[in-house]
Amino acid sequence: MFFVLTMDFHKLLFVFYLVSVFKKGYYSQSLAKEMMQVLLENVKTPANSSEMCQTQLNELWSSFINGEQWAWKMLDASSKIPSGYQEGNYRDLGNFDECININHQGRSTIKGKYCYSGIVTVLPRYINLTTSIGSYNHTDFNYLNPIISSIQNSQLKPVLKNESFITSLVEYTKARAVGDLNLDQILNLINNYGLIITSLSLCLPHHCVPSELPLPQFALGFDRICVTEESFYKLDASDYAAIIILVLIALVMLVSTIYDIHLKIEDKKPGHKIFIAYSVLTNGKILFNTSKSSNHLLCLEGLKTLSIFWIILGHRYSSSEDIFAINFNEIQTIAKQLQSQYVQAAQYAVDTFLVLSGCLLTYLAIKPMTEFRNKIANHSILKKAFTITSYTLSSYMHRYLRLTPPVAALFVYYVTLSRRLGNGPVYNFITDRQRQPCVDNWWSFFLYIENYAHTSEMCITHTWYINVDMQMFIFSPLLLWSIVLYRKKMLFIGLPLLIIISTVVVFLIMYINEILWYSQSFYDKYYYVTHTHLAPWFIGMVLGIVLYNSKNKKLQMNKLLTTSIWCIVLLAIPNLILAQCDPSYNYERFKTSIWTALHKPAFAFCIFWIVFACENGYGGIINKFLSSSIFQIFSRLAYSMYLIQFIPMLLDLTQIRAPIYFNHYTMTRAFLADLVLTTILAIIWTLAFELPIRAIDKIIFGKDSTIQVNFMESIVYKCRLNI
Repeated sequence: MFFVLTMDFHKLLFVFYLVSVFKKGYYSQSLAKEMMQVLLENVKTPANSSEMCQTQLNELWSSFINGEQWAWKMLDASSKIPSGYQEGNYRDLGNFDECININHQGRSTIKGKYCYSGIVTVLPRYINLTTSIGSYNHTDFNYLNPIISSIQNSQLKPVLKNESFITSLVEYTKARAVGDLNLDQILNLINNYGLIITSLSLCLPHHCVPSELPLPQFALGFDRICVTEESFYKLDASDYAAIIILVLIALVMLVSTIYDIHLKIEDKKPGHKIFIAYSVLTNGKILFNTSKSSNHLLCLEGLKTLSIFWIILGHRYSSSEDIFAINFNEIQTIAKQLQSQYVQAAQYAVDTFLVLSGCLLTYLAIKPMTEFRNKIANHSILKKAFTITSYTLSSYMHRYLRLTPPVAALFVYYVTLSRRLGNGPVYNFITDRQRQPCVDNWWSFFLYIENYAHTSEMCITHTWYINVDMQMFIFSPLLLWSIVLYRKKMLFIGLPLLIIISTVVVFLIMYINEILWYSQSFYDKYYYVTHTHLAPWFIGMVLGIVLYNSKNKKLQMNKLLTTSIWCIVLLAIPNLILAQCDPSYNYERFKTSIWTALHKPAFAFCIFWIVFACENGYGGIINKFLSSSIFQIFSRLAYSMYLIQFIPMLLDLTQIRAPIYFNHYTMTRAFLADLVLTTILAIIWTLAFELPIRAIDKIIFGKDSTIQVNFMESIVYKCRLNI
């Protein structure tokens, strides 16, 4: 509790012991009261508290001495020193529900306020790292140099024995917090050098905040991570607006579905198709249809489905950064294990999407664009330019209208309802942290430029890929017209040259900037931006041309050659995945740069072969598996699944009440739950925000917009052809 933080350590332990045994009834109340009175006789109400806080603290103090249960509950609900500290159990959440349920009616009303605070310490396992810290002065962490210097000067003594050091550290972090980095980012980076925050909860009277309490110099009081029972139930205007919008959409879906059912019973056609655009019956048939078409690249359905599963799995594991684990120290060890690399390599799923995107964009666009070119062949140059420009702008509009409604619905959820669906020790803090960038950067979010404009404060971070996809689409007409006009030259010269150039660009970015993997610069200058992801997309465009050329005439290859290529690919994929596992690896500028530049194109070429072989009769059992009917359904759900995957994940993480044990079983079980919940939500999301908009788009622009519609299908429904 707050007023025992200034005690000697042995007294503090005894206080916690007394609270425990008193709660369990091992000692009489009178005996416990006498012992507590002796221990706490020198504790005074803090002078810097507000008048209301002092009043409540005085009443709490007297009630505590008198052994009143509500006062003892307030201490009991606060954190104790966590066991397993050396194994990484640095976070004790106390008893959240016990705290916020306190409602004492005495001289004044006192309600429980749950607050989260931290104590800075140094991990013993980092004590021998003075040399490595001293020899590493990376540009990403220049602002940590004063802290690193202090660590070296103190010979890495535990900071609890070096209060001058910890005082300067706290002041430094707080000073930086009001600058270009917030406190959370500073503390996370400090953690990389062995400094950690032991997170402890405090149960306070509701008029108090940690900054008003006599916390030691090495304690950090986070006033903003404080919640009361009332914090979770206040709806504001934006929440009501979101609820009204959702209710209206649900009513439209209900009315449209009833009307559609009536038409089916009466065997009539709708007065206008727009009346059944929101029908769950009609859209459900489209969503769950598994009929096969001769012009359907079925193997892509399986690749798309496996990729979205892989992404969800990777994100579940990556959420371990925010997880409350009693074996937190083991997370990095587990991450470096050989059997963990299939999770670490989940980023390859993004490259699979890029290959499929480039492939289908090209495969679908060649025929309608060729017909369009022939149609305007006799037009004047000026009229051709005007027609092509109009066509391109129309395609952009289709693209934006198709993609944005599901994204906008997600935006509304993050800004409003996400704050109201649960509660927990850090629920408000995490949901507010997710919400604020959306409030601040909404304009760049809806312009799909956040991956360049606000990389460090992105709204809904995982939508960076949607930004990349949109930007590639905007860039695509130039390449597609070049392919239509000079297909052979683009296939053998143009696109291969672009693949080489984009690969070299990645190498130069990594090498010149000396970018360390998973540093902030890694995300800002490499991972989120579009120009570093072009190579897999170009490879996909080559694949699209090859598949289009072989559509009516399959390419003949001898068995020895196809078997050899399959062996190379099936060996290359696990090697690319496992190559990331190198526990002895230390940053080397050239090695890191060349690996970063080459590993994604290498994986993309593996996907190239799998698709090519399956579509030309060389896929065997792999083609049969990837072409399974069930994958068609998941393929149509993939866009919504990608968007909403973090909804169940964050609801799980933010409502946690006690630390878990982190291992593969725990994460796999959580992943399977994520997958089921994400699939259910994706079905709702697709039926409410995606398929109706697609139907309305076709109604508004009519059948004469076949070129634009087909052009759109290749991106919005990447693996679903000729719907």
